[in-house]
Amino acid sequence: MIGDQKDNSRSGIGFFIVLIVVIIFGVLVLKMCKPTGNKNKVSQEKVSSEIEDIKEQEVVSEVTKEPENLSGESVTGKVYFCRISNDGTQKILTAFREISSENSLESALTALLAGPTNAEESHDIITNIPENTILKSIKIEDDIMFLDFSEEFEFNSYGRDSTLLQLKQIVFTATEYSDIEKIQFLINGEIRTYLGGDGVVIGKPLSRDDFS
Repeated sequence: MIGDQKDNSRSGIGFFIVLIVVIIFGVLVLKMCKPTGNKNKVSQEKVSSEIEDIKEQEVVSEVTKEPENLSGESVTGKVYFCRISNDGTQKILTAFREISSENSLESALTALLAGPTNAEESHDIITNIPENTILKSIKIEDDIMFLDFSEEFEFNSYGRDSTLLQLKQIVFTATEYSDIEKIQFLINGEIRTYLGGDGVVIGKPLSRDDFS
């Protein structure tokens, strides 16, 4: 009798262990078979977004492409604008313009100040340079390029980031057309310590490295 009771007890324990193993296995199977609809949806949305970005980049490349049918006294030149990304940030962007072959630097800066074309603006390409800014003079002295702008250049109402991009657009464009790497900004013939009211320093020459 005692032996039978022990056998029954062991059988009960064995059955209980098997039951626990079956339950655990079932839970694992259910987890593995859990629908992945949300993950697939997110993945599909990501792919769709990437495809749209590629298409948009192709369109942007088309509207900023090099001009065709240049006249005999013209060449293709680079100017730098900015493009607003989907997250609201801005990235520097190269656009092409027909510029004078005889005075490419001044011609390119004049084209830059004219701003993006309507086609470029329709694809979120903008300039941070204040409207109506005039380039008053260009002078090179002791390996420094002095660019003198009208007082409009001083007033950027979109904050510090926009002011920095304003300077970056000028520096990147100007250094495309000269071996000079440093640009000294002037406002109405004077060197100012700061540009605007956000503490952006222009009291010393700036190069591309200052914006890296």
